[in-house]
Amino acid sequence: DGSAVSPEAGTAWYHYSVEMPAIVRAFQDQGLDVYGHAHPRWGGQLDPLLADAGMTVLHTDDEVFSTCGTLFVDNSSIGVEQMAFGGTTIWMNTPAYRRDVFHGGRFWDWTIDIPEVDGPQDLIGLDAGTILAWNHDVSARGRIVEQVYAYVDGSSAQRAANWIVDLIGRR
Repeated sequence: DGSAVSPEAGTAWYHYSVEMPAIVRAFQDQGLDVYGHAHPRWGGQLDPLLADAGMTVLHTDDEVFSTCGTLFVDNSSIGVEQMAFGGTTIWMNTPAYRRDVFHGGRFWDWTIDIPEVDGPQDLIGLDAGTILAWNHDVSARGRIVEQVYAYVDGSSAQRAANWIVDLIGRR
């Protein structure tokens, strides 16, 4: 939990956790499959809580990308990766995330024109049709993916190698 550094570096799990079983049940009652995946920094500690809330736990990012079309996420890079693969990301906020502090990226540049929720009350009663219809404006997705992946021209390995050679040459 990075909240000691900045509230925005913390998790939203605690803000949603009490209501998570009800949220999962409501989604499942509408025919949605609900999966849970914790950031690797949790070291597996969150997995039993996700399972107890009724989710099927996915252990790797690859499982998430191959299984989930819509991703609800607090502040992990997997949200942008989901968009890069063409999936939908919904940002989950918590009152601890300060709206008057801008770090760039997730706070608050990437949330422009992207669905976001502020608490469990926004998820309980959310209908499956709305969730499945949420799709990013193509320009918003492109803007965010371009900010994160500035070079998508297939030459990133060469640029990295050049940088390493330059770095070694400076020693």
